[in-house]
Amino acid sequence: MLVRNKLQHLVVLFILITTAFSLGNNTNAQGNELANNSVPLTTNGLGSNLVISPQVTLLQPHSPIIINGNADFKTQASSNGWDEAGTRDGSPDSPFVLSYLNITVIGGPDGLNISNTDTHFILSNGLFTGVIGWSAVNLKNVSNAVITENEVSFSSRGITINGGSNVAITNNNVHNNDFRGINLVNIQGMTVSGNSVSFTGAEAVVAESGAFNNIIRNNHIFNNSQGIVIWAGASGNQLLSNRIEFNSNEGIFVKDSANVVINANTLYFNIRVGVNLASGSSLARLGWNNFEWNNGGTEQFTDDGTGNLIELNYFSEFIGPDVDNNKIYDTPYVTISGQDTSPLVLQYTSTNPFFINLDDPILYRPVQLVWNNPTNSYNHSSSSSLYYSTNFGLSWTSAIIDLTSKSYLWNPYDITSGATVQLLLVSQTSENLFTSVQSNPFQLFDPILPSNPNNVIAGDNSGVVDLSWSTPNTFGTHNFTSYSVYRGSSIGALILYANTVNRWYNDSDVIPGMTYFYAISASSVAGEGNQSIPTSIQVLDTEPPSFTVDAFTDGINDLSGNVLIKINPTDNGEIDRVDIELVINGVDNLLVRLTADPYEFLFDTTTVEDGTYSITISVYDKSSNSVMVSYAITIENDVITISSSTIVDTTKTSSTTSTSDGDLPLPIDFISSIIGLISFVSLIFISRRIKYLKLNY
Repeated sequence: MLVRNKLQHLVVLFILITTAFSLGNNTNAQGNELANNSVPLTTNGLGSNLVISPQVTLLQPHSPIIINGNADFKTQASSNGWDEAGTRDGSPDSPFVLSYLNITVIGGPDGLNISNTDTHFILSNGLFTGVIGWSAVNLKNVSNAVITENEVSFSSRGITINGGSNVAITNNNVHNNDFRGINLVNIQGMTVSGNSVSFTGAEAVVAESGAFNNIIRNNHIFNNSQGIVIWAGASGNQLLSNRIEFNSNEGIFVKDSANVVINANTLYFNIRVGVNLASGSSLARLGWNNFEWNNGGTEQFTDDGTGNLIELNYFSEFIGPDVDNNKIYDTPYVTISGQDTSPLVLQYTSTNPFFINLDDPILYRPVQLVWNNPTNSYNHSSSSSLYYSTNFGLSWTSAIIDLTSKSYLWNPYDITSGATVQLLLVSQTSENLFTSVQSNPFQLFDPILPSNPNNVIAGDNSGVVDLSWSTPNTFGTHNFTSYSVYRGSSIGALILYANTVNRWYNDSDVIPGMTYFYAISASSVAGEGNQSIPTSIQVLDTEPPSFTVDAFTDGINDLSGNVLIKINPTDNGEIDRVDIELVINGVDNLLVRLTADPYEFLFDTTTVEDGTYSITISVYDKSSNSVMVSYAITIENDVITISSSTIVDTTKTSSTTSTSDGDLPLPIDFISSIIGLISFVSLIFISRRIKYLKLNY
């Protein structure tokens, strides 16, 4: 096996020499070429393209580790400190962290063997090497794991995943392994991304027997015997945006599997063909890939399968007509076993999106996210979707999808303050090609809101309340947006009245004489802060009220009996009261004080002796402004009438009284009537006089 490896390395030695510059700038090449990703919501670990080897000074030597089951995992996590002194329990938001392990094994068994657990954990920044005949890292029936930023080398198998779900292998450096670099068996929905896999004796990355619907993307695979191999029974896998180069056999090999998607990969200088769709492959989709000088620059792919769709790929040696100038050749690229019906004129290149404002390790919600959208050589339009993780990429939650803008105010209320968070931005083009960027971890805290504004002053400016205030001591953790003005008739009745960006506000909708209370608050992107200490002001009122009265006119008013006096006052503020006074002999006598509408009074004139008087009506408003009007009145209630019974019928016979003068005799009935009339008038006069004396004294 080792001899075979050495022969393979010699075969590609001359290629390495001629392409040293390309290899020396591997990270930059990935940044430009490994651009497109597919992001199912059920997969994890969608990381960057940067492969980081562990820091040697932090590595801790450790003997091989075998973990079987959740209980065993918990026990070993406690004894090895993977639970960080009991602060982690292996739950989704509190995974165990196995970091900086240095496991070197001469021979076997596996360096790290974990089986039969769904405990959440992260394996990071470790060094696993020298495991001959075994796997450096071996996970069997394991769910909820992230393997990231480790160096795995000089073993028979680098990383083996057999069974389980929800596993991500991201940003690892896997090199110089005898048989396979990364081996996927009987697992679905996992992600292999951002890894460097090189100098492997056989296959760099393999999906076989029951490995369905996994994503292998953004990896740099070079100098292996074969690049990515999809063996029998591994259907539905997606190979996206990988750079696969300088391998001594095929770059991608697919056999006895269906529905494999091969999109946006760069296949460069592989000794055999770039892609081999072998017998038993079916319904594969091969598009937007760059084939550059594979197989000596001729016949760069083979298709011995059935129903495979091959179109829109770039081939370095092909030139044809492009009459309509749409960057797609009008004639197909034909090989012995197949053809690309619509080959590209230009290489398909694309940039990743990137966040502009996520450099701080501590952020406060809501977070105003800004990013640059990706560009590509075919000017495809794109939309973006945002995901976040609180468990270092073990799982991702959708925040929003299909954004066409380049910014978003992200305000997650379901994340505990102080949690460590990562963001993933995925852009999808109109051709269903994907690019993505993952942020560095940061802590997300609840916001600090603005403090209350100070020195709130309210002044009266001719019936307009002029408000002013000074800025808060702090606007908190976010940018200022506006001030809110609260108004009410009392401190306990303040309601939102207006918003302004200025440090002043003029309130013209006020009632003179009324007292108003005001308070001011400041708002930022994060929300509204506390209100200021309330201040109050009474609006000045110098305008007197006016009124009309229904009972009187400007001249002399003759009154008798009961008279309804109805006053109709108006004012720019509020009416306080109405006084009605009767002036007798120059003295004001208050008849009634009215304090609420209707302002009416029923005046019984029979309580006053007939004569000429004046009635004064005074109307007051709440600001003590008043108006007074006097009306002349004459009261006439005592009209005497003589009935027909008092008239003497002289034709009747009656007794007479003779006079000495010989005058005619006076009838006795007539004399009695005169006496009765005088008595009646005397009684009326005495009664009215008594009433007058009572009224005035």
